[in-house]
Amino acid sequence: MSLFQAFFGSCRGPAAFVALRRMPMWKVVLLLVVIVALSCTGIGIGRYFALEYFWSRTEKNFIDLYGDTLTVSTKGLLPEKDVNVSRRQELPYEGLIVYVSPSGAEKDYPDETLEGRNFIVIWTPGDIVAAVRNRKNSKWLVQSFILEAGNIQEQFSRMSTFFEGGEGLTYTQMREEFRKIIANTGTQKFAKFTKEEKIKSAEVFKSMYVMMAVLNAISYFFLTMILVGFGCLIYMAIFFFLNRLPGAERIISSGEMLKIVICAALPVLVVVNVFPMLQLPFEEWHDKLFLFGWIIYINVIRRYLERNRELLETSEM
Repeated sequence: MSLFQAFFGSCRGPAAFVALRRMPMWKVVLLLVVIVALSCTGIGIGRYFALEYFWSRTEKNFIDLYGDTLTVSTKGLLPEKDVNVSRRQELPYEGLIVYVSPSGAEKDYPDETLEGRNFIVIWTPGDIVAAVRNRKNSKWLVQSFILEAGNIQEQFSRMSTFFEGGEGLTYTQMREEFRKIIANTGTQKFAKFTKEEKIKSAEVFKSMYVMMAVLNAISYFFLTMILVGFGCLIYMAIFFFLNRLPGAERIISSGEMLKIVICAALPVLVVVNVFPMLQLPFEEWHDKLFLFGWIIYINVIRRYLERNRELLETSEM
């Protein structure tokens, strides 16, 4: 039985598990990894197109405001339009990008411009600084990226991963960091940029979409594998305990039951992964829906096998 025959069998219903329980364990684990990887790839693709759709207006506004290309030279990273004019742009999800010109014309921004933001990107000729607010404790996480010639897109791609933990800064401390960054504008030296390089603004956004989609797919891959691992551990512990109770009738071995539990997870996780892939409602309930559906399917399979014991005795792969 091939991997995909086994997967489609797990989707057809309980009867297929009479044969699936006889698969080698290595093939069951490989099947799990392949299906999780494929479904999470689908999530990444869906997230890419969602970002491209929801950020299309922002990308167009950015190009209208700053120009179609960005230039890296001995003067730093500069926009195509109005190099010496400091300005700002609203971003989705209560974000803000602040461009500080080489002269640092605008030295500060009022609280009403910064308060209530989820993230702020400060763009100076020599630095890209990202400040992200942790909505759980309202602390700010700040990371500065020193620009390097030929490495601009990679620096942009790191902006969404720069700080995953830590206490962070208060709003007042974040504002002080903001003032220091702007005050430092115009003092940097860019001798390491030996030649001028042009970067399409659209390519920067496309790189951001790809990076965020890949990270999203990877995070769901590990989340799913962790859920399946812990779910198997807990269910098998309960199964082992119940089979050791006085009077318990054991019709399925622990090894066979583990294969059934793993294979039962496959159709359920494919269905629930459609929610994040298509940005459907209840996406945040992904793990709860998976565990709930998985438990129900396992028990449906187990009851079917208990009612058809003769199949367990006569079946062959």
